[in-house]
Amino acid sequence: MTEKTLNFITSSLLVLFFSSASVASDLSAFLKGGASSFYPATTRTQAPGEFAKKNKGKVILINFWATWCAPCRAEMSDLSDLQKKLAKKGLVVIPVSQDKSMEEVSDFYAENEISLPKHLDPDGVLKKAFGATGLPMTYILDRQGNILGDIQGVVNWSDPDVLALLEHFLKS
Repeated sequence: MTEKTLNFITSSLLVLFFSSASVASDLSAFLKGGASSFYPATTRTQAPGEFAKKNKGKVILINFWATWCAPCRAEMSDLSDLQKKLAKKGLVVIPVSQDKSMEEVSDFYAENEISLPKHLDPDGVLKKAFGATGLPMTYILDRQGNILGDIQGVVNWSDPDVLALLEHFLKS
């Protein structure tokens, strides 16, 4: 089987996977961390322009969160570990805080030994550009900046099934 054929089959399976209503509803069990939904982005297919350009060539996991959001706080350690584990394979974890000051974010990172970059979006401009609703909200983008899907709610990022899905995206 040629690489081109394999890529076509993989792409086709992803389209079927993300467009199937039954799969979308079954993924709450798949994402054992308690995600309330996992479904393809319906309002956007591309990340906002500059954001996509800056990170082109990487698989991006962008997570909208806040220090005042208890479920968000629970995910941050796993996201930090995930970045360490998969960075060499091309994953970039980008947490975007909805807090009002960088001091709040820095204090949280220090208290919890988080080693991720700090991004602040106090007015929700980037969050709105993505069409995000609620927190935590995570988007997974392919290497060209296309949104593969989004997850609203807490995810156990160390779960073997979640890691297998991310590994699949990294190989695509």
